[in-house]
Amino acid sequence: MAFPLLVYLSNPSSTLVTFHWFARLLLSICSGQVANRPQPYLVDAGFNRTKTIQRDEFIRVAIGDDGLAYAHPQQSSGALLAACESQGYLHIKANTPIEYGCSYSFYPFNGF
Repeated sequence: MAFPLLVYLSNPSSTLVTFHWFARLLLSICSGQVANRPQPYLVDAGFNRTKTIQRDEFIRVAIGDDGLAYAHPQQSSGALLAACESQGYLHIKANTPIEYGCSYSFYPFNGF
């Protein structure tokens, strides 16, 4: 049983996203609580990215003093530091470029 644990530990950021979106809800339901998904806020991006990804992404971002969302420079699934230095996820739908000043759904970590 050690192998599956090692797989999850090698991708801590992926594990965190999976816990927030799936395991937390399952644990709530199993314990008899009402399971609610967090409500997003629309936040404007403070960066551009023309490359598109073929799956939905949850980019770890911090909200600057100007109210814009700035992506942490390290978005690797193996880098947990990005979550420690960020305030939440910017949800980018599949095949969507990120444009400076455009609004995207932001899910703050404290909403989970």
